[in-house]
Amino acid sequence: MLKPFIPAVLLFLSAISLYAQLTDIDGNTYRTIEIGSQVWTVENLRVSRFRNGDTIPHAVNFNEWEEITKKQRPGSCVFADKLKNEKEFGRLYNWFTVDDERNIAPEGWHVPTYAEWEELKKYLMENKSDGDDLKTTFGWKENSNGTDEYGFSAFPAGCRDNNGYNKGLGEYVSWWSMAGFGGSGIIFMLKYDSKSLTELHARKTSGRYIRLIKD
Repeated sequence: MLKPFIPAVLLFLSAISLYAQLTDIDGNTYRTIEIGSQVWTVENLRVSRFRNGDTIPHAVNFNEWEEITKKQRPGSCVFADKLKNEKEFGRLYNWFTVDDERNIAPEGWHVPTYAEWEELKKYLMENKSDGDDLKTTFGWKENSNGTDEYGFSAFPAGCRDNNGYNKGLGEYVSWWSMAGFGGSGIIFMLKYDSKSLTELHARKTSGRYIRLIKD
């Protein structure tokens, strides 16, 4: 008796769920994906308001970003201050936005905790995967593209460093966790020259991307 043929794509989809959509307070929609027991947004956040409707201050140039961060207020910007990069990469936010009690995430979602990022790392390790399997298949320096095996679609969209400069396009991407102490917050980063999802400390005044995870 012939065994039924099961296409490889169906085997792959049995490990992760198909994309669903999340809508933020501005009406932006985001694809989501299930990896292990977690559900993540596939795209970086680009929302302009907190959950209660209050506007997140948005800097359109170096001086405005400097003014926001000097006062340690929540704030966002886009890479290189070019509007087209918001749609392509998402917004960059400082850590004060992440920590604000008004909440940047829609109901039912939140910025990942340190432990939740670590759980993702553990899932990759247990499944003989690494950071390359979270990276996009294009856009990484020196052709260090990933496999995007899990559909996480991490594109190397750089950051705004603590001095206000845009850096790292094509080289790395980093996201905030909820963890922070002193002048630093904990980020998780993927780099072109590393296969690891790495935990690092970043100044709270720097601009990093945000992925959301389901409650």
